[in-house]
Amino acid sequence: MKILFHKCLPIKDQRQSRRRCNLLRGIARTLPQPQDDTCGVRFMMEHGFMMKVRQCGASLSSSLGFDIEHLMKTKPGCCNLWASETTKDKPAPEDIFLYARLGIHKYNMIQGTNLQLHGIEKYNMYCKARYSIHYVTAVAKDPAASGSLVTFQTKFYEEGFDFRRLTCSIARPKPGPHGNTVLALILHCKYEPSKSVYSSDENIVVPNERLNARNAIFYIKYKYCPNKNKAHGFKATRDRIAIVRRNLDKFSGDITLSFD
Repeated sequence: MKILFHKCLPIKDQRQSRRRCNLLRGIARTLPQPQDDTCGVRFMMEHGFMMKVRQCGASLSSSLGFDIEHLMKTKPGCCNLWASETTKDKPAPEDIFLYARLGIHKYNMIQGTNLQLHGIEKYNMYCKARYSIHYVTAVAKDPAASGSLVTFQTKFYEEGFDFRRLTCSIARPKPGPHGNTVLALILHCKYEPSKSVYSSDENIVVPNERLNARNAIFYIKYKYCPNKNKAHGFKATRDRIAIVRRNLDKFSGDITLSFD
């Protein structure tokens, strides 16, 4: 920090000005010095690592966010990306099973197949403040092929602090050499239902096929328990109605659930 004073001042005033400058310099030395741009450094470290993840996915489409175990040793501590493999002693969380089932349901809707979830192989999760991305590698069973097993990949984008929007952008068998489950999937995502009604803007006559309409609205009546699991006890159970909108984009193929 440079402190300037005017040489045109009288000698006495110049001396006083120099004393003030020296005093200010002494005070400045005692103040905390500016630290490194820690946030900027962390951002660059995370950005660099995520670029490696994307490059890996660009070179092999099946690896985009799914097969990244070989990169985890170089992951910086500031990067909120986790890779987990499931075992008998360490099964996947319930939410991961629901994501896998919903991804398989989306694939069945589009392809007209009847794949069924057999198990979870592994899952990866990338978290930020307002959203999280889940990459689930599951095992699906194909009844039409004598129950043969296929590796299935699905990706979900979860928005909002209280699970307001869920989008499935990838749902496919891993690249390499029909029951109506949608309502059950939606209900298990958030609610304990007592009654459900659904509607669609598509002209579908058969009631069971309406569940597989690309655009549909589900009205779910469920029981709400205030202060559940709180130490001071329960309050009276209340009846509430939730509205869940499902949209399947015909161009991108993304399926989105919005909760109100």
